[in-house]
Amino acid sequence: MRLTGLLGLVFALAAAQGALACSEPAPPTLPEPHLAAPADMLLAQREVEHYLAAQEAYLACVHDPGRHNAIVDRMHALAKRFNQVVRAYKARQTNQAGGSWLASLDAVPASQ
Repeated sequence: MRLTGLLGLVFALAAAQGALACSEPAPPTLPEPHLAAPADMLLAQREVEHYLAAQEAYLACVHDPGRHNAIVDRMHALAKRFNQVVRAYKARQTNQAGGSWLASLDAVPASQ
């Protein structure tokens, strides 16, 4: 009797895990680059990576080519938008620091 109950539990857990893999994940909310702190950007990076991995797993459940392509397009759009946020964030960081320290090195005359 115990073995039957244990097997039932194993099958129930496997079915639940399979159902989770076949649920489309929600995309993460990206931070505003002009307001984000470094921790916000790192969290967003992890969330985007997790979302893309979850979408990859979800694609195994999608059998309609049109839907599959639409999901892939959304994945590409999110990655592109995240990269835009990162570039804007880095530009803000450079501007707040008064420019790159490398630029100040370039301004030093070669010979004195």
